[in-house]
Amino acid sequence: MLKILTQPLPLWGRLLRAVSLLLALFAAVMFVTVPMEAGQQAVLTVIGIVAFVIINQFKSRGAGLVLAIISVLVTARYLFWRVSDTMVFDGFV
Repeated sequence: MLKILTQPLPLWGRLLRAVSLLLALFAAVMFVTVPMEAGQQAVLTVIGIVAFVIINQFKSRGAGLVLAIISVLVTARYLFWRVSDTMVFDGFV
């Protein structure tokens, strides 16, 4: 099985991987930067908690990777909100 994973992909496979990564990056940027009202954010929070609980039931490396990615995205969303909505940059201090 390792031999299969170490072989280079054909051109169509590399293109598919590149397009998939670009779409995932676009979706991540949209997830982090789209503003939401309090009710929408509450729904997103509940969905996130349920997703964490369900995914955590699987004890595989893939599940751990998905949980890590979701965690990074949620943290990035919070940091973006803190910087863009709650900090005032009118003057020095």
